[in-house]
Amino acid sequence: MTHTTKKILIINGSLRGTGGNSGAVAKQAVQVLVDELQQEATLLTLTDPLPGIREVYDLLASYDGFLVVTGVYWNNWSS
Repeated sequence: MTHTTKKILIINGSLRGTGGNSGAVAKQAVQVLVDELQQEATLLTLTDPLPGIREVYDLLASYDGFLVVTGVYWNNWSS
């Protein structure tokens, strides 16, 4: 059986960025994907300065899959 490496982009959409539970879950997801599943994973935190629209498009288009992590605020998703 051949192992195919996939590129996974983890998008942390939490308002608290790298802090808090969403940041911790996103970091743990990177470790599991890379160390245990031997996949390529990149973490994009939306509170960080973001590239322009074209750069974001190119970034999204270059990955095989996405994992979106976001907190729950007042019984609803993060903005």
